[in-house]
Amino acid sequence: AIDSAVANNQRPAKVHDLPQLVKK
Repeated sequence: AIDSAVANNQRPAKVHDLPQLVKK
């Protein structure tokens, strides 16, 4: 999930990624 946040800087966050970050 944290890795996704960093990738979000380069790519748009996925709809499924957002809830995952909050869950973590």
